[in-house]
Amino acid sequence: DDELYAAEDAIADSEDVQDGQVSALIALSAAFADRTIHKQYVAIVCGRIAEDSGEVDAPIDGKRAVTRWNVTGRHRSLRLGGGHLTSVELFPQTGRTHQLRRHCAEQLGCPMVGDTAYGGEDAGSGLLLSAVGLEFGHPAAATDAPRRVAVAAEEPTKFAALRRPRARAVALLPRRGGRRVDDRWCRR
Repeated sequence: DDELYAAEDAIADSEDVQDGQVSALIALSAAFADRTIHKQYVAIVCGRIAEDSGEVDAPIDGKRAVTRWNVTGRHRSLRLGGGHLTSVELFPQTGRTHQLRRHCAEQLGCPMVGDTAYGGEDAGSGLLLSAVGLEFGHPAAATDAPRRVAVAAEEPTKFAALRRPRARAVALLPRRGGRRVDDRWCRR
């Protein structure tokens, strides 16, 4: 790939990079190109995904694009997603531009919160998509016995903040003289 070689040349020309780092960065760059790096993202989408997990295999701009996904939570919303939000883990198997955003919106029918370009509703906190995991072979490890490196990050606090208001609102609803029916309170 021309882009890969251009990136390698830019890294090699940088004065801030040591010789050992150059070979490691080149190895990591090649691992991305060879798709041997495993990536994990989390997102909150508008709407309710009925299935618990699956795989989307749908081309983007004429090229194969594959995303595995798992639902991690379903939430009620008073203002987004037609009353429903779904938390998902996303595992891209290919790396197309906007792949995760388009697969959620176009194939699962549930655009990401904040993704107004693909039909998502704006919650005022930006796009609710975040990389939380990366796993790859250590660039200095022997190729016959590669050592895996896993890097994990917490999801951003804005994810929990979007899910939290409903919990507070339900907790504050009056319980005297009413009963809960399908997330609403009805008077007897």
